[in-house]
Amino acid sequence: MTVRRVVPTIHSQAAQESREFYGLLGFEEVMNHGWIMTLASPANPAAQISVTAGDKTAPVTPDMSVEVDDVDTAVGLCASTLLSVAASQTYLFGVRLRGGSWFAVTAGSVCLNTLLLLVSYRLLTHRALPLRRLAGVALGGACAWQALQWVGSYYVSHVLHGATATYGMFGIVLGLLAWLYVGALIFIMAAEAGAVWVMRLWPRSLLTPFTDRVQLSAADRRAYRSYAATEAFKGFQKISVRFDPPPEPQHREPPDDAR
Repeated sequence: MTVRRVVPTIHSQAAQESREFYGLLGFEEVMNHGWIMTLASPANPAAQISVTAGDKTAPVTPDMSVEVDDVDTAVGLCASTLLSVAASQTYLFGVRLRGGSWFAVTAGSVCLNTLLLLVSYRLLTHRALPLRRLAGVALGGACAWQALQWVGSYYVSHVLHGATATYGMFGIVLGLLAWLYVGALIFIMAAEAGAVWVMRLWPRSLLTPFTDRVQLSAADRRAYRSYAATEAFKGFQKISVRFDPPPEPQHREPPDDAR
């Protein structure tokens, strides 16, 4: 899923004054329905801002709009985030989560995250991978993601709770950066584990990255063949890999004064 644009929405009853103000910043009107007006930059059409007086027919007025290239994936990610946050909270919509209800929400969050990981690994990989062999890896990644949600909830509710405005702002920014990094690391590590599991890239020799004088295992040979195959740029390009025997260890002659 790719986010194409994010348009913030400003609530204002002074549409004309807002148009004139943002016009000074280079924005021009590209849409006006009376109750909502959108301004965009001619140099960068993706840079947009909307001004709305409110839609009386809508139950809520949004604060921003997000355009994505895959709505189904976006809905799945939103549902996953909602369940993960719900599983990290003691109360949800005024109802105390305990016992069976908390377990059901947590299980639903883990199952949905597992499904999203399976779909992403199936769609984003070059070769079709059997889902049944990736189920365990995806389940482990989903459990790690849920644990990260719990850590983030504890950090916000206990570490940042009651902090000053300055300290709280820095704490939120640094915590969010760390949370995003660990979340991306979980996704990448689960993908790497899935590739190792499906392609049987284990056990590996520990000294292969450091020296050529080592006996390659079958997994080492499969890995080095795959490294070479990734350099193919044409469908009719064929790459074959041959391994010679490893070089013999060199025995240095002792110096003359030591003989």
